[in-house]
Amino acid sequence: MIRDAGIDVGRASGRPDICVLARLKSKALTFYRFDHVKGQGGEISHMEFDSPSSPSFDLSPEGSEIAAIDPKGTGNRIRRIPLNGGNFSEVEVPGRKELEVVFWDTDGKGWFASAVTPTSGEYLLHVNSSGESQVLFEQPQDGRDTWGVPSHDGKHLAFLRWTNASNVWMIDNF
Repeated sequence: MIRDAGIDVGRASGRPDICVLARLKSKALTFYRFDHVKGQGGEISHMEFDSPSSPSFDLSPEGSEIAAIDPKGTGNRIRRIPLNGGNFSEVEVPGRKELEVVFWDTDGKGWFASAVTPTSGEYLLHVNSSGESQVLFEQPQDGRDTWGVPSHDGKHLAFLRWTNASNVWMIDNF
């Protein structure tokens, strides 16, 4: 029996009534319409997903398309999947590898994404719809993820930054 390897629900920030359910089974990531009352609806699209990482996707603010990380090859592509059933397209992010997390920018014209650095840290990037990327932050520690989530008004960005602190205490006559 094949079991679900993962299920996630996403919603459009500007249209909370538009939701998508992502279901990962074996090596297939399938997107379905999702209704708050009725649950899973019809299939929107599917893609091959052969990666040890969890799938990352986000709905555009107005709810017209899904952005999903495509892990094939060097993993530097964002797949754009329209909710109206049209054909998908892909945006390659040159010079980057292993994109891991993606969130739409508030204006719907780009994304905040994380990517592995040459030294195995993580970059937080802003990527435009042409695939051009700008490094916003670098998390230098090996194996430490980062990602950025914009505020609804687009004026702020919450992001994950890891710090490492250690201290040594000596206690006499314990």
